[in-house]
Amino acid sequence: MTVSFLLNGKSESLDLPPNKRLIDVIREDFGYSGNRAGCYAGSCGTCAVFINGELAYSCLVPIFAVQGADIITFEGMKGKQAFDDIFAGFEAAKYQPCSICRQGKVMAVYALLVSRPEPEKAHVDEYLSGHRCGCSSMTGLYRAIEQIVRIRRTRRHVR
Repeated sequence: MTVSFLLNGKSESLDLPPNKRLIDVIREDFGYSGNRAGCYAGSCGTCAVFINGELAYSCLVPIFAVQGADIITFEGMKGKQAFDDIFAGFEAAKYQPCSICRQGKVMAVYALLVSRPEPEKAHVDEYLSGHRCGCSSMTGLYRAIEQIVRIRRTRRHVR
């Protein structure tokens, strides 16, 4: 089956088995290693990508379902101001998720901040409920998001 889509802003077209998972296409066919295949059940969040602007677990998405879609991976986020803000907030809060869950958490935090620029704890819980890892605490994540909001607020006021 030939599937065409945008991947990180670039038009792509591949002949693939229709049931191949998007995470496997991202990693095997394009060599992007930022998003990881953790559980293959949509419960760990390490494979999170954006499909047409919506956060999705790419381990659950068969490639046929992304025909004509706009897909953004972790690598596609690099260089964006929001990406830099998230990492600065993590650093300011001394929040250090492991290299396995970090990428999925960054994607989920971005989705959260797009929908809720100044989220409350309940919003954080809602958006990050599928991104739990034993490497770091939710308390640390709450602090990191508070720092990200401060960084973004400060930048808006400086202009």
